[in-house]
Amino acid sequence: MRGRERTADDEATPLLPRKARGILLGVIGLMLAVSFFLPNVAILSRPPSYRWLPGTAVSFLEVTSRSVPTADPDTVGLGFTVTFLGLGVWQLGLLMVVLSAWILASAEVNRWLWVFLLIGSIFLTFGISTTVLGKVALDAARAPTTIGIAFWVAFPAALALLIWTLHAHSMVDRTIYGVRPDLIT
Repeated sequence: MRGRERTADDEATPLLPRKARGILLGVIGLMLAVSFFLPNVAILSRPPSYRWLPGTAVSFLEVTSRSVPTADPDTVGLGFTVTFLGLGVWQLGLLMVVLSAWILASAEVNRWLWVFLLIGSIFLTFGISTTVLGKVALDAARAPTTIGIAFWVAFPAALALLIWTLHAHSMVDRTIYGVRPDLIT
C-alpha cells in the first residue's frame, strides 16, 4: 500500500459506531479503575484488618510464609510470589492501557500505539489470571483464600479490551506516513 493513497476499498470499518465505541470504552475504563481499588485476594486465616492483599510491596513485607498457619510454608511462599507477580503485571498492564486505550475510540489506529495497547491488554489479562493461579497455589498449601471482587470486575473488562484491541488491528494505519503520504513529498 505504500506509494498510493488509500481508497474507500482500503478502509476497514470499525466494529461499533463512534458513540457506542466511546460508551464501551468508558464502561471498560470505569470497570478497570474501580477494580484497582477493590480487594484482590483474601487470606481467611488472618485477622479481618489484615485479611486482604493489596497490590503493594509494603504488603509483601508484612505477609510472609510464616504468617499463615500451614503445614507447607514453601508452597505458601510460592503462592504469595505468584500472587504478587500477577498483581504487579496487572498494574503494569493497567498503566499501559490507561495511556493508550483512547485510540480505540478513533476510526484509524496508529500502529505503534496499537502495539503498546496490545501489550498492555495482554499484561492486564495475564496479570489477573496469574493472581488467580497464586490463589490456587495458596489453596494447595492449605491456606484458606478467596478471590475478591476485583477479579470479577477486572477480568471481563480485560477480556473485552483484549478482543477489541485484536479486532482494531484491521483499522491500523498501514502506511509509513499516515493516511496522506502525498503531503510529505
